[in-house]
Amino acid sequence: MIERFQAGDTIRTDRHRLSLHTRPGGKQTRRMLYDHQRDPDENVNVSEKLEQTKIVNTLTTELHKRMGEYSVCHRSRCLGTDRK
Repeated sequence: MIERFQAGDTIRTDRHRLSLHTRPGGKQTRRMLYDHQRDPDENVNVSEKLEQTKIVNTLTTELHKRMGEYSVCHRSRCLGTDRK
């Protein structure tokens, strides 16, 4: 699932949630990765841990790919579609 809230874009899988926050122009300001298997309440951001590099890169690539292919929802409104 892909979501957008304010300056953050998020991709969720059954196990992980990755959020990337950017400024206008695309500069990344914040990155958060949560492992729901180990931390279901999202208390520990593991995005900077070396052992998470592969999942961060994979999810970042997938997020950017899917943002180009699908509409991104912002709260209850879907951007790029006629649905609300």
